[in-house]
Amino acid sequence: MMLGMSTLVVVVATVVGALLGYAFSGYVADAFATLPSEAGFTGLENDFATMYATVAGTGIATGLATPIVSGLLTVSIGQSVIGRRATVSEVWAQVGRRAWFLVGFSLLLGLAMVLFITVLVLLVVLAFAVDPGLGAFAVLLAVPAYLVGIVWVGTRTGLVPPALALEGQPFWSTVARVWRLTRGSFWRLFGIYLLAYVVVYVVAQLVVTPFSLVGGIALAAGQAFVSNLVTTLGVAVSTIALTLFLGSIVALLYIDVRMRREGLDVELAAAASEQPPA
Repeated sequence: MMLGMSTLVVVVATVVGALLGYAFSGYVADAFATLPSEAGFTGLENDFATMYATVAGTGIATGLATPIVSGLLTVSIGQSVIGRRATVSEVWAQVGRRAWFLVGFSLLLGLAMVLFITVLVLLVVLAFAVDPGLGAFAVLLAVPAYLVGIVWVGTRTGLVPPALALEGQPFWSTVARVWRLTRGSFWRLFGIYLLAYVVVYVVAQLVVTPFSLVGGIALAAGQAFVSNLVTTLGVAVSTIALTLFLGSIVALLYIDVRMRREGLDVELAAAASEQPPA
């Protein structure tokens, strides 16, 4: 039941993202029209713009929806662990009032990433302005700095969404608490996240490839609309499945870390013993 609710959230986000992307595809087409003919977009600006804009819109919308999915699954799993099946209305009542916190966290994390990239780019530009050799050296430092920074912050804050949904504490208090909770667990969490994303990448390729092949055949036959529709559908199907998978991983990791660090398993066992027999 809760899987169906989570799926509905992802489906709605996917549809909204695709529609918003389509609404802005005209601006993308104008940008493509300014490219030289060697870029290969001549006569196909609108078709490629629609495809890229809808895929980008879907990615952004599902990125914002992923924390909500993690929250829904965390609350549901937490109730299941103590032998209680929470209804959809109960889970949504708990997660729904924290939805803005969950979306806000995604936006703040994205903003922090943009600012971090901006600072690195400015430093590289300044280095090139001083000396090209220094600029090349700055690039060699900036790329690993970006990768390390993104991995470190992403791993340390990955459990914030389920904590926001389940614990009901103030926003910044929850972020600080998760930061403390993940201290000493970085490499284990990073390894699990890395494995999960490898699985996601492989599965995504397996799901999207047939749609891409059909879309390519349709495009070669002059059916640009069919090509865009099939490609977007493939991206949507893979996004829905993989968002649910990643949300489940994060929810289970949150419960696992709390069991290891705070003895949550003891609390859950006590709570389960207090449940009336079915």
